Amino acid sequence: MFIDILKRQLEEKRSVIQVKDQISGALYADMNITSLDGSPITLGTPLDNLKIRFQTLCSGAEGFTPYPYRLDNHSNKSLHQHYEGFENPLTFPTISGALLHILGMNYYKLEEK
Repeated sequence: MFIDILKRQLEEKRSVIQVKDQISGALYADMNITSLDGSPITLGTPLDNLKIRFQTLCSGAEGFTPYPYRLDNHSNKSLHQHYEGFENPLTFPTISGALLHILGMNYYKLEEK
């Protein structure tokens, strides 16, 4: 599942993380995180040093349909979320804050040894 793949890629100390997998039921997520200076991504990496995109997807007979939620820092904007046509800024100093926002209590699985 999504959280297991994300945890494994963080443990592998990658500079690019790409996960597209099931969250639960028909709900999937697609996440891309890229370190802007090529250093390994950790839970403490500052968001200023990352390009991030997270989008929920709904699985169906013809493939995946974008769900009305996206979080990113595209176009030289700081981190913000999109939901049904609205855009709200988010202020987290590190990737851990953004992942806690995205994953809720499942975030703590990333910190487990």
